[in-house]
Amino acid sequence: MIKKHAQEMSFEDFKNSISSEMLNELTKMNISYNRAYSIFQDLLGESHFDEDDDIGTMDNIVRHIILDYTDEVLANEFSKYETDWEEH
Repeated sequence: MIKKHAQEMSFEDFKNSISSEMLNELTKMNISYNRAYSIFQDLLGESHFDEDDDIGTMDNIVRHIILDYTDEVLANEFSKYETDWEEH
């Protein structure tokens, strides 16, 4: 998929382009279409690819969405345990 085309994808286009296999993977991780699309938009914004560069297949993009979501969940979980030990 070309980055420029990905940036122009509507939510419906995004949703329709996800394979059933990748939808199953998103479902296993409890990632909604809305959350996946939001992460997709964030990934595109953070991407260092040029507009005409190939950013991979939709399956690869969904894998990156899952990884990004997992990182976010883990960071939130670990932040619960961060404390200033000198205060206690």
